[in-house]
Amino acid sequence: MAPEVVNGEAYGIKADMWSIGVLLYIMMSGYLPFNGKTTEKVFERIRVGKVNFDHLEFNSVSKEGKELICKLLVVDPRKRISAFELISDPWVKKFEDG
Repeated sequence: MAPEVVNGEAYGIKADMWSIGVLLYIMMSGYLPFNGKTTEKVFERIRVGKVNFDHLEFNSVSKEGKELICKLLVVDPRKRISAFELISDPWVKKFEDG
């Protein structure tokens, strides 16, 4: 859930970009980027938006893959990348030719 959703603010496609970032994080590591014992703790961590790549699984993830996750998991939706920027990202582009 994107920070703007957690905060009860208006949201749009940039919330979907956040969700893509969460999914990429999970697919690359098997872990949630923001977790906690309570819903409020999870929401608190989402609002802060601090992402870490401490899990061993990230040792095999490229620098570009981690950078893309960071571009997607930006708390301020105005600073989060757009769908166009996502498909133009170097990490995504490297999969175009096969």
